[in-house]
Amino acid sequence: MAIAALVFVVLLASAAVFVSTATAGVLGPVRMVGPAVRRWGGYVMLAVGLWFLALALFPRPPLLG
Repeated sequence: MAIAALVFVVLLASAAVFVSTATAGVLGPVRMVGPAVRRWGGYVMLAVGLWFLALALFPRPPLLG
């Protein structure tokens, strides 16, 4: 169980570093304007809503049995 938690933490940390560097590299030269910010904000809100819905439907992590 401790190994699964450690792997999960390492995956989360590496994903956060990857996303932050990829976002800075890709979105750095692009100037965000109002409609684009609203569109991406909507996608983020949809993803968070789906994540909370998944957490509500599957309260027990499938990897931990």
